[in-house]
Amino acid sequence: MSYIDKLNKKYSEMFGQIKCSCDLYADFCRCTNNNNFKNQKMTDLISKVAVWAKEKGLIKEENSSKQFCKVAEEVGEVAAALARGDKEMLKDGIGDVVVTLIILAEQQGLNITECLDAAWQEIKDRKGKTINGAFIKEEDLA
Repeated sequence: MSYIDKLNKKYSEMFGQIKCSCDLYADFCRCTNNNNFKNQKMTDLISKVAVWAKEKGLIKEENSSKQFCKVAEEVGEVAAALARGDKEMLKDGIGDVVVTLIILAEQQGLNITECLDAAWQEIKDRKGKTINGAFIKEEDLA
């Protein structure tokens, strides 16, 4: 059973339900049994962004440094939204960061899903401690 399945089972049991919470909260549950989670919406969106970028002539490796500047610009907009407490601006900013990262990955011949999976594989078993809202890796605590 995956970590996500175990977590969902734990929450389900806490609320007196034996089965996974996806039966009640299909849009939010992230267990591997939830077909709504397995749907292709994210894959479709990633593909749409990649095709859009290709049509705009952006998928060229030599554009990567300029694209990284766009990533940084959008991250700045996320910071501004957080500082202002503006959720709509934050949603737009996070979306823009994801779009710019999809394009950067494509420029480098990578797939954003593979990049995310590589990061997940690296952190999934990481030990550490959350201090003042930031996770500190175990090896950095010494």
